[in-house]
This record gives sequence, structure tokens and C-alpha cells, in this order.
Amino acid sequence: MLFPRVYQKTMEQARAGMMGEILQNFLTRFPDGVLNAETVAKVCPNCGTIDSVQNLSMYIPKKDIEKPNPDDAIWNLEAYYELYSAYPHKCDKCGADCDTVSDREAEKMKCPLCHAEMKITPYLFWD
Repeated sequence: MLFPRVYQKTMEQARAGMMGEILQNFLTRFPDGVLNAETVAKVCPNCGTIDSVQNLSMYIPKKDIEKPNPDDAIWNLEAYYELYSAYPHKCDKCGADCDTVSDREAEKMKCPLCHAEMKITPYLFWD
């Protein structure tokens, strides 16, 4: 999980209900839970729409592991947390359930409009 400020803002908004009931209910039920705030591609299997969104998968602490320092945990999510539930992304165009894909998976996709191979361009972010 990258970008501590983005992560903190995402968690604050989710706890406050600004990102919907699903995330707010999860964080109420699991106060030590965390969200994956990384940006991923969202792909609609119905209409082919591709968009970038925050992953928002929900994680709970692993059992039998000492509670991590939150600053360490956001950099190594899977070391301290296990997936509780993937966030159910919906297509903005047709409302269908979408899949999320990594940059590596996106490189193998074809454009839904022209069917050319997708190219992931290098990018630089800082927080």
C-alpha cells in the first residue's frame, strides 16, 4: 500500500461514511481493519469500460501476529493483514460488477474501443 497521505484520507473518509455504507460498516465492525488505497484498473466484463479507481479491498489483522505499527503495515499489507473482502466495484456506464486488474494484467489487455494492445506508461507519484 503506497502513499501514506492518500491512505489516511481514504481511511478517514471511509470511517465518516463518505465512501459508502460498505466501507463504513466494515470499519465499524473491524476497528483494526484497513483498506487497500492503491490505484488499480477497473474493467467491466459486460461493456468493456476501463477506469482507474482505488482498490478499496478490506483487510483484517492476521491472527497470531503482533499488532503492527500502522506506518509499517501500509507498506507491507499482506505481511500483517489477510483479505476479508474485495470491494464490489460497479461499472459507471452499465452498472455491472467490475473486475480489478494490476498494471501487469492491464498490459495484456486490449483497448475495448480499438482493440489495440494497452500500453502502461511510466508514472511518478509522491505523497
